[in-house]
Amino acid sequence: MKMVNKKIYIGSSMVYELLASMFRLECHEQMLPQDQQKLKYVSEDLTKWVVKSRSKLTDNMKKDITVFFNYESFLGLSLVQLIWENGCYENIADFFHFMDQYPAKDLIKTFFNTGYGQEKSLQNIDNTIEVKNFLAKSSLPEVERWKLTYFCSAPDETKKRFLTLLKDFYRNIFKENLAMLQKSHIKSINYLEGKLIKMPYEMLGKLISLDLENTNDQIILIPSYYYNTASLFSYFEDGKRLIYLYGTSQPEFEFSDDISSEKVLTAIKVLSDENRIKTIEILNTTPCYGYELSQKLGISSSTMSHHLALLSDIGVILPVREENKVYYQVNKDNIRKLLKQFETMLT
Repeated sequence: MKMVNKKIYIGSSMVYELLASMFRLECHEQMLPQDQQKLKYVSEDLTKWVVKSRSKLTDNMKKDITVFFNYESFLGLSLVQLIWENGCYENIADFFHFMDQYPAKDLIKTFFNTGYGQEKSLQNIDNTIEVKNFLAKSSLPEVERWKLTYFCSAPDETKKRFLTLLKDFYRNIFKENLAMLQKSHIKSINYLEGKLIKMPYEMLGKLISLDLENTNDQIILIPSYYYNTASLFSYFEDGKRLIYLYGTSQPEFEFSDDISSEKVLTAIKVLSDENRIKTIEILNTTPCYGYELSQKLGISSSTMSHHLALLSDIGVILPVREENKVYYQVNKDNIRKLLKQFETMLT
């Protein structure tokens, strides 16, 4: 792990990449950017890997990848902070050893830390009333709530099923690409490190869309080939730690100053969705965080996340960190610029 400055670190993790690869395999179509400029950064090799790897999956692997890496709940990715805390993010063998020893019930509790979630974590999976009340307040779809309820009743079986999936996937699909992934990570780390040396917080602001200069949080940047143009934001309040898993193609796109007519047209397309307009209307009244917005609009966390990502991409909303939450507010100046550019194109 390289130290860029006293707060910013950047390094590689094959463990996070393993989880990202399974999420990509399950959710490739949902992860593709709608922005046509951004879509150009999705490599043909990545798409070929998805097709090839899906054809190699057994029926059990297909079923379990859908269970643990579903786009609506992405349970497997809820392990990000846990993996870091226990120092098993670098070596796959260390990760498997840790998971073998990790209590099944604690693993199930970790799965509940998915999506935008709530302010409080689930404390006792044996308490059916607590589990029921927790899930009732979540914005997960009903099928995902039932899934977590079942996990609480069968923790040992669930852990065995999850670990079998991880190990089989690593051995049969992931392992053969280790050399390619290492080269991809090194190239991405060197590129991003070069950008961060002179103006670290200005460049981070472009990448993560957050003001991170005036914070005491530890910021950990980890590249992922399989995330490609997407990213994963994970914040641990007690440890004051932000882990940002970024697609290796994301920095190149975000650092580009290209403002073309194609970008304007993409923005107009994004704004043609009713829920995105409602989101802007709500945020014009008061800043909100993702969970609040999903509750107000009556949609799932993953769907809300998708809308927020698109609105952030075109610059009409801005994420603002406040304590342990990321709030969103309207960027009125950018909306005016966007409409002005659109007017210029039409007149």
